[in-house]
Amino acid sequence: MNFEHSWGDGVAVLRLFREIFKDSTERPRVHKASAPAKIDVADRVKRLDINLDASLTASIETARAKFDNQVNSLGINLCEYPHVNKAYVKQHRLSPDSFMQLALQMAFYKMTGTTTATYESCSTSAFRHGRTETMRPVTVLTKQCCEAFAQQTEHSAAELRAMIDACSAAHNNLLKQAAMGQGFDRHLFALRKIAETHDREVDIFTDPAYSGINHNILSTSTLNDTSVEIGGFAPVVSDGFGIGYGITNARSGINVTSYPGSHNPKDFIDCFRSSLDDMCNVLESTKHAIQKH
Repeated sequence: MNFEHSWGDGVAVLRLFREIFKDSTERPRVHKASAPAKIDVADRVKRLDINLDASLTASIETARAKFDNQVNSLGINLCEYPHVNKAYVKQHRLSPDSFMQLALQMAFYKMTGTTTATYESCSTSAFRHGRTETMRPVTVLTKQCCEAFAQQTEHSAAELRAMIDACSAAHNNLLKQAAMGQGFDRHLFALRKIAETHDREVDIFTDPAYSGINHNILSTSTLNDTSVEIGGFAPVVSDGFGIGYGITNARSGINVTSYPGSHNPKDFIDCFRSSLDDMCNVLESTKHAIQKH
């Protein structure tokens, strides 16, 4: 299913998925025992001919060519990691979402040697007209953790595990704040739009730091439900990745989209898989010490 985003968000679409999945699996209108329809389709369906002049035909062909070019330029790469699922992560007393986000940060750091502006969509459906707020997964703690994993020989497994724990706790706190309207992105966006309507130039909106944090190389979002096999979306910047990720009771994985000239998506996926390997090795080597506590 493909949907345009401006009218609504993943929460509404997920509700649609659930309803269709439940009805089609539990109360299907058509099934193996269904009798053939007692109607002649040829009598019910008629061809509708639409007369278009040359101008309309040319406009449609131009739009079609533009659309096809955009679609064909979008690369899609998938990665499934069956070893990591919700139960596995919770068994190690960690947040599944924070675990996946840290793996994404670590993958990008492995690939580039640096961190980058990252967007995680957070639903504000607790509010009557709530839609989303931006949750910023990149923190000082995630940067330190990525650096430490890149130099594993200089840190013990216990030290690395403590860093993962700290990242998870900070991530959960930021996620709760964003969900309850305590994020800053939507607030600043509204202020910028108000300033524009009054033709006012505000220093913060011309600051390179503001531009940098809104050039989201990693744009991420997740929908976790048994009715959804996989989801995805295009990057929000030409040199970035669109990352749909999920972690269910059965598995985890990511769907990475990119445009030509961007970072190599296959390299990113390799680094993502390697990051999960590294993190799981740390969890396994420290699990007895954690269980004692």
